[in-house]
Amino acid sequence: SALASLARDESALRDVLGRRHAVLAVPEVARPVMIAALSGATGRSPLVVAVPTGGYRMYFSDLPRPGEAPGGHRIKSALSPDMVNWTMEEGVRLGPGAAGLTESAEHPFALSHPYGRVTVYYGKFGPSPTGQAEGLYQATSADGLTFTTETWTGLDLNDPDIVTLPDGTVRLYGGGINSSGGFIASAKRATANTARIR
Repeated sequence: SALASLARDESALRDVLGRRHAVLAVPEVARPVMIAALSGATGRSPLVVAVPTGGYRMYFSDLPRPGEAPGGHRIKSALSPDMVNWTMEEGVRLGPGAAGLTESAEHPFALSHPYGRVTVYYGKFGPSPTGQAEGLYQATSADGLTFTTETWTGLDLNDPDIVTLPDGTVRLYGGGINSSGGFIASAKRATANTARIR
């Protein structure tokens, strides 16, 4: 958002980056914008995202095991007031048992946006009742809990990671497998709007 872009260039924010014991006091109503600004300024968008009402939410999944058929995986979440003590949240965010998107979902990477919105990038593999392609998907939630619409990125990758480079280019890294074995690939987009990588 425009507010996050302005905050990212704020000198006070730049001054505390890289200081191990720095404290940045932010009014509660401004936390979502500041988290988005920090993400853009540092190039880091963790699996743990700040919750607008206070605390932090972590997204995670079970993982495929050697010899198992693909599919059937779930992304869940946990809350923490301090990033040390965690409590599992009820329900499933994505995958079998979720309120919205119920096809297999694994290896999440979460990006926070202003006003509590969260985009999760994840791998979807295995049989699809709707006939969707396998690969890397993205879904955005208004509250970080319920995801109802997903978009295929067009990338046959899994286990994504996203960074914003100093020039504003957004780069996505992910792993894949082909006839030669495993590999790591990357894709980029010349914008800081990581919620719309395709």
